[in-house]
Amino acid sequence: MAQSAVRFDQVRKSHGHQAVLQRINIEVAAGVTFGLVGINGAGKTTLIKYPLDFCHVDGGRIDIFGTRHTDLCQGLDGTILPQMHRKRRPCLTSPAC
Repeated sequence: MAQSAVRFDQVRKSHGHQAVLQRINIEVAAGVTFGLVGINGAGKTTLIKYPLDFCHVDGGRIDIFGTRHTDLCQGLDGTILPQMHRKRRPCLTSPAC
């Protein structure tokens, strides 16, 4: 496989006692088109929020082109995506997500 554009290694996330994502391992090579498909509530949106550093994982690691995603996202506090509700500020560094 070519260099990984994004790599999820044993990523875990829970909300309270409810596991949302358990030991997710995905590696997508640079230049590859990738689709993430699943039923409603499967965790697709939750998974995509992590590389953008909008929420923190409970465990595991995410690398973007070989660099840990949290290292790439430092200093972006306050970034707002247009599709987000205006009254809700994205959670870039708070473990509350």
